[in-house]
Amino acid sequence: MSSTETTGPGHGTVIVGYDGSPDAKRALAWGARYAEDMKSPLRVVVATGDMRMRQVTELDQEWERNRLAELTADARTAVAAAPLPPESLELVDAGPAPALIVGADPTSTIVLGSRGHGRVSSALAGSVSQHVAMHAPCTVVVVREPSSPEERRVVVGVDASEGCAPAMRFAFEHAERTGAPLTALHVLQTWAPGPPYASRYVSDRFARQLSEAEPLIDEALAADARAHPSVDLDRQVVAGSVGRVLSDASEQAGLLVVGARGRGAFAAMLLGSVGQAVLHHARCPVVIAR
Repeated sequence: MSSTETTGPGHGTVIVGYDGSPDAKRALAWGARYAEDMKSPLRVVVATGDMRMRQVTELDQEWERNRLAELTADARTAVAAAPLPPESLELVDAGPAPALIVGADPTSTIVLGSRGHGRVSSALAGSVSQHVAMHAPCTVVVVREPSSPEERRVVVGVDASEGCAPAMRFAFEHAERTGAPLTALHVLQTWAPGPPYASRYVSDRFARQLSEAEPLIDEALAADARAHPSVDLDRQVVAGSVGRVLSDASEQAGLLVVGARGRGAFAAMLLGSVGQAVLHHARCPVVIAR
């Protein structure tokens, strides 16, 4: 399926992974709306390599043929109903993550569901979204059903590093485009409490960190705030575990935006347990901005 429809300049292709699952349908709807807003080309990718790797007997081959026919028909029906018809619907003989990454460049946006369908459901719930988020050369959006469907608030995790710039830019632009309020959330890492006599030290240290963080965050937000004066911006500095704080904040958000790189608590976000906590436990779509 293809078309020659001309799209607006300056924005890369939106690449949506599709496998027929409910979250994939949400990802297609989200990606199509985003592509329409950005006047970007839209590609829908169906990965078939996962099915081929499981061929052992003729029954497996027959299952693959039937499943591929069903999935192709389902994908064509889904894209026909999408807000913006895609430029192409592509069957890629690769696993889900490579199929999405191979055609991407730094200007692209990859959109995929948080949970897959059938045989690949456990993969898309974890390793695929994690792999794509870590290795894609572009912004990645992991779509799931929000816990508060009517909530439009955008939450962006921020620190004072240059690595957060793409996240702040994406968040401000999305908030302005959709008219959503924006919360800029900075997390001060906490640790397990020590003996009782240490509580005063912990309290004093947190107060000092808070006083140091607030002006840095204000400075980091200043340029985007000036560029998007209509955005209703709320600044928050919260103590806790980064993954827990961001996941909790997502319960009352329509979109959670984080940077692929950062400093301090955010620096290792996509490299271990924090990144997994955000990708797996967030209660709304998550944007990994580059």
